[in-house]
Order: sequence, then C-alpha cells, then structure tokens
Amino acid sequence: MDTKQLQVFIAVGSAGSFSKAALDLNVTQPMITRHIRGLEEELGVELFHRNGRGVVLTEAGALLKSHADEIVERMRLAQNAVSNLRASPRGRLVLGVPPSVGTVLTVPLVKKIKNEFPNVALQVIEGFSGHILEWLIAGRIDAAVLYNSPNHPSVLTEPLADDELFLIGPALPEPLLPRGPVGLGVLAELPMILPSRPHGLRRLIDNIVAEHGIYPRIEMELEAMPSTLLLVEEGGG
Repeated sequence: MDTKQLQVFIAVGSAGSFSKAALDLNVTQPMITRHIRGLEEELGVELFHRNGRGVVLTEAGALLKSHADEIVERMRLAQNAVSNLRASPRGRLVLGVPPSVGTVLTVPLVKKIKNEFPNVALQVIEGFSGHILEWLIAGRIDAAVLYNSPNHPSVLTEPLADDELFLIGPALPEPLLPRGPVGLGVLAELPMILPSRPHGLRRLIDNIVAEHGIYPRIEMELEAMPSTLLLVEEGGG
C-alpha cells in the first residue's frame, strides 16, 4: 500500500460513498474503485460493506482507518516541517574568511544572517586562504571567502568581487618607487614581507612573477597579518 491509496481510503470512509469521495478528491470514480480494490486485494480483506446508500467500514476497514489516519497525519506534519525548514533554514554554518576580508565582512554578514535566517547559528573562523582551503576540503568548514578560485573537484566556486593589490611600505625616493601603478620589477628590488605558501596572496604573486621571469626579494615570511603591518609601519619591509 502507499500513501495515495490510504488517502483515497480515508476519503471514501469519511464520505460514505465512492462517488462523493471522487468529487471531494476531484478524481474519477473508477480511479477510486481501483485504489480500494488494490488495497483489499493486497490485505486480503473487505474494507467496506456496500449498501443502497453507499458504503460503511467493515471491522477490518475501521482498524485500517485508525492506522491510516495516523499515517496520513504524520505525513502532513513531515511535509509542513520540511516546508518550514525551507522557508526558514536552521542549523550551523561555519564560514572561513581571510583576516583582511574579516575586518570588513564579518560584522555585516553576521547581522544579515541573524536578520534573514534567525535559526542559523553562524561561526566565523579567520585564517589565511591556503589554510582555509584545506579546512574546506577536509570538511572542517562549510563555506569560505578565498583569494583566487581554487582548482579542486570537490569545491564549488562563485566569484564575488575583483580587488586591487597595493604595495605598502615606507616612502621611498621617486626613482625607486614612482607614484601611481607599480611595475612587477620593483618586487625584485624591495625587501618584501609576504605570507608563505599556501596563502592565496603568495600563490598569486608567485604565479605572476614566474610568468615574467622575476624573482621577488623576500626578506621574511609571516603568517600573521597584524604583525606584518606593524613591521611595515616600522620600516621593516
């Protein structure tokens, strides 16, 4: 038996007539008859007594109806629960973001999610892009904001924005560091402070300079953005 048969069976039992049940369900009477006959053949019992005024439940039919009512009601509750979940998702979402993104994204994102999805518990984890990608592939986080689209079969990506890269450091004489856009060659002349691989920014720079045959002068590698910025402010690179 299936839920459709049970729904037809309940409708006939409530209506007391095959024809009235067909009108209530907006189907043909032969279809009602087929469903009831199929149930009776499967169970090996008669579910209805036929009389001149319509049909009444047999003892077996009354027993089945008590179970069918409960089954169909549970189906209705399950459908409502799933529909409500779709309308208002619930659960836990772990998002990974790089520190530079987190400073501008985390607070407004938390506010927006709390406003639009109040039943979702959001956890934000900061880390360099390379580490975040490893966490994403390993399943430690559910989603991430990364620099560059990772080329991995298990990761689905969607571009969010294009960003510019800025060279930040102490003021230098005009010939060494002209105003305006900076050529890649300057990376071979200046003492650079960069994160190590697999940070997304480092991979991006390494790939670009390799295409142009340039070897950047890397003074030190740091995995902490605040410390990097402090060193730059103090003239360390």
